[in-house]
Amino acid sequence: MTTILVKDALRTAIEAASGGKQTVLYTPKGQPTFVNIIPKVNIDTINPALGITGVHPAFKSGDKEIPQLYIGTYQGAIVNGELLSLPNVDPNARNTTLNAAISAAKAIGSTWHVMTNAEFSLLQAQAISKGFNPHGQNTIAGFNSTGEHGRRLDGKAPGEAGDRYIYTGSGPVSFRHDGNFSGISDIVGNLWERTPGARVVPGGEIQVYGKGNEAAAAGADIFSTSDTSAGWYAFDATTGELIPATFSGSLAGGDYVPTTVNSVRVKASATGLAANEFFFGSWASVTVQPTSTLPAAVKSAMELHGLWPTITGAGIARGGETAQYTPSATSAIHPLRSLSGIFQFGFVGSPVTVVSEQGVRPVYYSPLS
Repeated sequence: MTTILVKDALRTAIEAASGGKQTVLYTPKGQPTFVNIIPKVNIDTINPALGITGVHPAFKSGDKEIPQLYIGTYQGAIVNGELLSLPNVDPNARNTTLNAAISAAKAIGSTWHVMTNAEFSLLQAQAISKGFNPHGQNTIAGFNSTGEHGRRLDGKAPGEAGDRYIYTGSGPVSFRHDGNFSGISDIVGNLWERTPGARVVPGGEIQVYGKGNEAAAAGADIFSTSDTSAGWYAFDATTGELIPATFSGSLAGGDYVPTTVNSVRVKASATGLAANEFFFGSWASVTVQPTSTLPAAVKSAMELHGLWPTITGAGIARGGETAQYTPSATSAIHPLRSLSGIFQFGFVGSPVTVVSEQGVRPVYYSPLS
């Protein structure tokens, strides 16, 4: 069980330095992990332009609400079998699979998890609210387009041959999610972040797991390429409401066909689009809108979940931020996010593949009564 009630020198120092925005939690093995405290917020408070009311889905789990999230200040590192958020380390969870990272988070406690799709969409909404798209370490040369950089793991200077990876939290204040040193570090750049909880399935149907943040409590099996368990929802192409996804066949058998009536689906061509379909070019800029006749309410609902090129954040989106929807013919594909900016995403992730540029971030919430 994790607690923040007991004060110690480290926790007191972090809370004082951050004005109460950050704290330190301790794992069952006594290891510290650094987190930002994000209180529950309503959609119409944080992004009223969406025209949607109610609690942001990141704070909902079934019929219960999560009072606050403790989001890892730093990209995840696995130490002694636990997924931690630590400053000035190699975010070495990039050297393992998503499944293994989820297991390392759950080793700390049942409500520890890797950052979900719903939680990342919350940070997008915060960026829009603050009018600030974080910078990040996002070039092979080891610095970004403005010349900012952190300390490279390989010890080389920016511009030298090598890779771009930096020690967690070693970049400037512009690498924090809100432009303050008390903010979440490297939410853009350094690594792609795996954010389970959404997927595109054969046939192009876009799905989310649960209507809120149910993905936080889910086991790794839910995010396999072949999961067909209950709990996946599609978007209604008229209202934007989440509706239970239906299908025939199976992902495991390679004959999955979505049968959800009037669900939103991505297609490979802009020609002959039906009313529930849209087209978006491969890794096209999020500053360009998909081709579709979908109603504004549907686009807003998908943007709320971070699954539509931003409309309400157009003023801070970068041309270099891109999106990718292309479905597999046989399996479910999960999202990666934010190498070049807070609005970048692509359905290209595999939970069982190790890719050194793909990491995760630990998140916690207190068990719900």
